[in-house]
Amino acid sequence: MITSADTPPGQEPGRRWLRLASNRLFRDASPPYVYPYFVDVSVEPTPVMVQIGEGDGHSAVGGVFTVSDALGDDWASRFVKAEATWLRPYLLRVLDGGTVTEAELIEHFRRLHGQNPTVVVANH
Repeated sequence: MITSADTPPGQEPGRRWLRLASNRLFRDASPPYVYPYFVDVSVEPTPVMVQIGEGDGHSAVGGVFTVSDALGDDWASRFVKAEATWLRPYLLRVLDGGTVTEAELIEHFRRLHGQNPTVVVANH
């Protein structure tokens, strides 16, 4: 699924975010309630950025981080809670100066979940 805000005329499309990990990726809203955690990754345009968040509605918190910051100890527990530990080798590759493509992240997600991740294009 791809969602996108309208791009104003003459403006380039924004950053593409892949929703690659969440402890609620495929859960419906029925009980029991599961407190949500998520990790999104954007490889285009460079530099690679990581979005980490938790919570619902007014209690939701999170931020957008460099790969270095996202891999720091402060966020390690969020990667576990969001079921995102499989992303760490890809992000470490970026940190070591390598590249990671959107296609390889999508392919790994498809191997894990049997479908493509949600893609959100942010135009700001």
